[in-house]
Amino acid sequence: DGSAYKEVGLAHWNAPNTGSTNLAEFNAIPGGSRDQTQLTFYNLGNFGYWWSQNESGSSNGFAKQLKYNSNEIQTLDHQKEQGYSVRCIVDLP
Repeated sequence: DGSAYKEVGLAHWNAPNTGSTNLAEFNAIPGGSRDQTQLTFYNLGNFGYWWSQNESGSSNGFAKQLKYNSNEIQTLDHQKEQGYSVRCIVDLP
């Protein structure tokens, strides 16, 4: 359920930000995606995309998508040129 990963409220998400609870403390913010030809970002506030570590080929990879109007998590197979977000995690001692 994607609601557990989405930042609560409308500071970054467009309304209605369906089901957001942030129970997983991921605090997902909708950074949209990059246009491959114009190199500009679009869908800010509507969608958040995060690359996974898994590839589906040399030019494609898998990403997770969260939406402003849904609590679903979708898995996408897109070209790496899409310019999605990356979440870095540090293992602390």
